[in-house]
Amino acid sequence: MKLAVSYNARGETLTMFNPGAATSEYGSLQYRPAPREKHVILEVPKNLEGKSVEELSKLLRVSVSGKKPKLESKGRGSSRK
Repeated sequence: MKLAVSYNARGETLTMFNPGAATSEYGSLQYRPAPREKHVILEVPKNLEGKSVEELSKLLRVSVSGKKPKLESKGRGSSRK
């Protein structure tokens, strides 16, 4: 399952939605990120597939430490202040 995700420099998710649900026979939704936001399509970790987007938004953050961003559990690698 893939999600369209907007996030900030710390990897905090700002917007998350199913990109397949943004298109219909009547047109499509396009998302334009705000300044300083990044927006990408990312794969949901296998162990969390089947959960709703609402649940996933509470469970996931974007790992920004590697070459490519990826979704990870908020419990791993996040520094909360």
